[in-house]
Amino acid sequence: MLCDRAWIARRDKLDQCLELQLFNRDCEQAETWMAAREASLEDSVDGSGDSVEALLKKHEDFDRAIASQEEKISAINNLANKVYDLGYLHMLYVVICTVQNGQPVVGV
Repeated sequence: MLCDRAWIARRDKLDQCLELQLFNRDCEQAETWMAAREASLEDSVDGSGDSVEALLKKHEDFDRAIASQEEKISAINNLANKVYDLGYLHMLYVVICTVQNGQPVVGV
């Protein structure tokens, strides 16, 4: 019985760690995507004289890209809620602060 409880506790801890790592991965992917889109937007307003039609096409492409990312962002939000519900609020805070400072997430 005691051994069974220990294995269950260990499995639960590993499940929680997996959820946190999935959250980290998804956040990193979202951040990379947003940085690429930001660079694209900056290129659009560099004064290169793009035609209105070309700028409208870029805007429409950007709208489609955002729409395609909404599901992923929602999944990240759901995963953050799950990590929070699992009682890893402190670890989630550390991860968010680390990512915002541009540091790799290590040993959380």
